[in-house]
Amino acid sequence: MKHLRGLLFVTIMVIVGLQLTGCEKMPNAPLADVTQSDDDGMGVDKIAGITAIDELPYDDFTIVRTWKTSKKINYRKGGWIGKRNIGYLYVPPFSMSSKRNTRIYAQADLTSKGDLIFTFDPSGLEFTPNAKLVMNFRELQNDNVSLWNWNGSKWVKVSNSAAANDTKFKWDRGRQRVTFDIEHFSIYLITKD
Repeated sequence: MKHLRGLLFVTIMVIVGLQLTGCEKMPNAPLADVTQSDDDGMGVDKIAGITAIDELPYDDFTIVRTWKTSKKINYRKGGWIGKRNIGYLYVPPFSMSSKRNTRIYAQADLTSKGDLIFTFDPSGLEFTPNAKLVMNFRELQNDNVSLWNWNGSKWVKVSNSAAANDTKFKWDRGRQRVTFDIEHFSIYLITKD
């Protein structure tokens, strides 16, 4: 009986240790579908650094629904930020160019045209090794979609859900999401094909 208790204790300690180090192999790391924030007084309604939606290079639309979240990511441990129903970001330990604990802001907007716009802050933050971004497109109620990136002067189509052999963008049409690595933040747009 003592051996079983000892084995159970060691198993629990290993699981807790993997969660604390930000291991991306943990099966349920981004469980919460709630707004994430810390006690430093910067709530998700104070996302001033994110590019205002009316400044985006996209005409003739209104915002139907918005999802916002923020979380301070520990530089040494890394971590998850996001909302499970719309998307999340995994930041590996020691990967942020800031080399310190950093509050990350994320926003997703559903437009009246039926598109999803994803924005992140702080701008200029880079990741080495790359961060992993998962964006859900269930809100579009369509599994034939395209992913676009704003390059500073125009929207550039980078992939679409029909690209089954795409090695950079992993499309899961059943779960209606796309997963890919990012070196830095950008503005992304998902549109129906």
